[in-house]
Formats: sequence, structure tokens, C-alpha cells
Amino acid sequence: MKILSSVQMKAAEKFAAECGISPLRLMENAGTAAIRFIRERIDVSGVQFTVVCGSGNNGGDGFVAARKLIENGARVSVILAFGTPISMDASEMLERLKNMSPKIIDYSFQRQDSINALSGCGYIVDALFGTGLSGVAAGNAEELIRAVNAAGKIVFALDMPSGANADTGEVAGSCVLADYTIAFAAPKT
Repeated sequence: MKILSSVQMKAAEKFAAECGISPLRLMENAGTAAIRFIRERIDVSGVQFTVVCGSGNNGGDGFVAARKLIENGARVSVILAFGTPISMDASEMLERLKNMSPKIIDYSFQRQDSINALSGCGYIVDALFGTGLSGVAAGNAEELIRAVNAAGKIVFALDMPSGANADTGEVAGSCVLADYTIAFAAPKT
């Protein structure tokens, strides 16, 4: 089994792009695979999910997962941890998701609505950081991680539980306590 560091994962994504696999295709594949994993465990039809999305590519994976959940009959709320994504690819996936009319909540301006979405759902999808966190989750990220954990729901983390270091597994601050971690491409160190 291959286990990749965050640097090796970035190199693999770069190599995929050089081979003609776009970052959008990688996001689409990741989000689709995540929902396949979830659907193997539960019937999502009619179930309320809350997807917590960061502003990078892991958030983009979350937007795809939210779209796929809706396509499979789930009801979905999406929490934008940091507002509009900074990743162009994640922004594109958010635009595609908006066409499906999920409830989109901007944590910066709708904190109580975010907490209500987390406490009122059946399941949570963590797409806050993935392998992209360096340092300690702070501010909105730390607050959301604590709210996810306090909600007491089953949590599916995309690629890595947010707050854990992808290279060491160490947690310097708060970390999502995921029930399932859906690793993309390969497990991380």
C-alpha cells in the first residue's frame, strides 16, 4: 500500500494534470467516490446532510459531494467556512452546485444558522481542509470544527479529518472527530 505525504499528493495531482486530467476532473472524481462510499453505508434519499466547505480544493470536493447527494435524493445544507472559495476550481464547483438550489450558509455572517444546520442534520461531511492545513486551525475553522464535534452526528471526512496534520497525523489544536475518513488517491501519512 502506498501512503503519501502532502507534498507527494501535490506532485501526484501535478502529474495528473500533465497527463491531461484536469483539477476539475479530479474534484469530480473525488466527490463522486465519496458519495459512493457514503451510499454503500446509508440510504441518503430524504436524509439531511450538512457539508462544511473550506475555500480550497477540499472545499471543491465538498461542493461536488453536496451536488451528488442532492442528485441521490438527499437534502443538503452547505456551510461556507470562509465565504467565497479562493480556489478557481472550487469556485467553479460551487457555481455548479448552486444550480441545484441547496441551502448555502456563509458562516462569517450566519453563525447561528450554521450551528442549527449542524445540529439539525442526520450526517455531516467535513470538507474544510483535507491535506491543505498547515499549522493550527484558528478563527472560523476552529469554531466550526468544535461545532461539528459538538453536534454529535456521524461525520464523513473528505481525504483527512480537518485539523490533523497530513504528514504527521498530529493535532496542534482542534480536529474533526470523524467517524469515517474517505482518503483520495491513497492514505496520507
